[in-house]
Amino acid sequence: MKALLNQGRTLITACLWTGLLSFALAGCGGGGKSSDSGGGAGTGGSASAPPVILTGVIATGAPLIGATVSVVDGNGDPQGTTVASLVDGIYEVTLSSAAPTLPLMIQAQGMDMSGAPVLLHSVVQSITTGTNVKTRVHVNPLTDAVTALLLGGNPRPFFQNAKTDRSGWALLNKTSALTAAMTFVRLAVNANLVDAKATDLTKLTDLTKVDFFQDATFAANMTGLDAAIDGLRIQFGRDPIGGNELMYVSNRLILAGRTELTINLATAKTGLGQTTPSATAAITTTAKTTTGNSTLMPFAAALEKLRTDINALMAQRALSASFQVSTITSTSYQQHDGVESGMLASNLASYGNNGWHLSRWQILGCLDNPWVTKCNRVAVAALVVDDFSAVKDVFRNAVSYTNTTKWTFIGNDRRTFWQLAPSTWAVWDAAGPLTLTTAPLSTGRGVFFDISSEYSGTAQLNWPSNSRMLNACGTTGSLAFCLGATETGDLIADKMLTIGAPGMIGLSDAAIGTAYTLDTGGFGIADPDPNTTLLTTDLPAANAYSAYPLPDGLSVATPLTSSNLRPGLVITWNTWAARNPHLRMVEVRSVISSPTAPVIKTVRMLPLAANQATLPAMTAPLDATGDALWLIAEDGQGRRYISKVVAAP
Repeated sequence: MKALLNQGRTLITACLWTGLLSFALAGCGGGGKSSDSGGGAGTGGSASAPPVILTGVIATGAPLIGATVSVVDGNGDPQGTTVASLVDGIYEVTLSSAAPTLPLMIQAQGMDMSGAPVLLHSVVQSITTGTNVKTRVHVNPLTDAVTALLLGGNPRPFFQNAKTDRSGWALLNKTSALTAAMTFVRLAVNANLVDAKATDLTKLTDLTKVDFFQDATFAANMTGLDAAIDGLRIQFGRDPIGGNELMYVSNRLILAGRTELTINLATAKTGLGQTTPSATAAITTTAKTTTGNSTLMPFAAALEKLRTDINALMAQRALSASFQVSTITSTSYQQHDGVESGMLASNLASYGNNGWHLSRWQILGCLDNPWVTKCNRVAVAALVVDDFSAVKDVFRNAVSYTNTTKWTFIGNDRRTFWQLAPSTWAVWDAAGPLTLTTAPLSTGRGVFFDISSEYSGTAQLNWPSNSRMLNACGTTGSLAFCLGATETGDLIADKMLTIGAPGMIGLSDAAIGTAYTLDTGGFGIADPDPNTTLLTTDLPAANAYSAYPLPDGLSVATPLTSSNLRPGLVITWNTWAARNPHLRMVEVRSVISSPTAPVIKTVRMLPLAANQATLPAMTAPLDATGDALWLIAEDGQGRRYISKVVAAP
């Protein structure tokens, strides 16, 4: 079993790590004209024809970390793969064909600075050929949005099935449709573009001509178009009643979880397919454009000074006190998930003592509740990396901007760490699925919570239709809170607010923007710590069985057993990862159930880690009742996909 599960990395993973260690732009893989008729065949060419080279910037505000770039042509055939620069997100790929069939579709797979998986797409309708000539095409959330409008859905499955399913590609090579889609998106995010214009007047002079795909001045530096992208949140979901595929667009710096524009993607595709293309009818919300935040976005690029100041101190192996004086003011910093200013300074100092530093900032959203007219607490994240760009941790905190102090840490004012994730789960037997259509033993959906605190006692979690008292249930060394009196090791029983019988929440309680409040007044502290958060995404689908993470090698002949799980086990998940480029594994755990005290071993997966985990050995208690392997994956919007594999004796 162990030999079967401990398989090698995939070619893509190997290519990714080569790029990370070398900072190279070298590829790992491998003139037409666009048309309103949707044809787009290449011009023929010969063996001596110069190669087609694509280049551009991949960014989500910050460069897309470790992005693997793949290209397919109008026939769905692969045309090349490369790894973007870890420094500035620039990529360059030489296509395998000198005369590829148009249109081309590009996919970029990587991680943002919070460690969240990101999958972005772009379209190429025309190429420029010639010796040492390159065709510029960027890949970012705005090109992804335009591609989604043309396809009538999330671009991911269209790219994955490009060879076998051509039904959605009709508009990808229609110039008038792409132009209309880009005009539609410009108008939808006009307020963000206006804010971005203030960051650099030389980059966005005429907002009606901003080109998301080929802007020659575009760079991942928090100015110009990149500042607009940094201030946007673009997500995909489905109407829970009609099942329509939707795109949600909003300003990141309004209250997290609030959706401003909802766009029906099928309606958008229909409108763009008309003689006079238009996607205007696809907006189903009262708002027709995002809000701006001109009080903050013009100063977004100045965030880098805070980071460079911290990195300079860390490079000097500065003491904790130096961090506190330089980056934190005692009058403004509040607790952040239980971390006080002194502890924050100590954490930063420990990074420096290890020779680590912070990557670029990623703006995650606004933590103010209620939100009024200006975001005071801006959630940011940065990867903690060593000199070889290996990820060592993810640093998250809240910052605030004033004209006098500029950007400083302010915290989120929480004494307790807690987060919520709309989730789906499945239970599998020891042999795993025999085919992709094999149903698991059971599935369900709900809102998964992760709550821990230095305070003992109980807490109350409230949501629109109900509430529930939580218990300090952690085993030795754990500060976890659970639904039950004690921790069982079963994540569904311990930490899932399930939908349906015997459910605790309804579908409306798991919708985007639903407010949850955690009241820790029961801890007996002098100042109770009530905090509210909004769900920032909707529920994942429960019937996409291939999305549930499973280890390689499970079969009837080689099932997971207690005898190979308890001594420690190396598992890989290359097959699952290849099918699900939009997901990443965040945690693997092995559990021995016991009515007195379960044995739980957890492996936290860092961003950009290999598709492999080494589970430590476990000693079974005398009253052990069974073993299980848990795998937890997460998408870029924070949804979780949880698998439980029940081990055979």
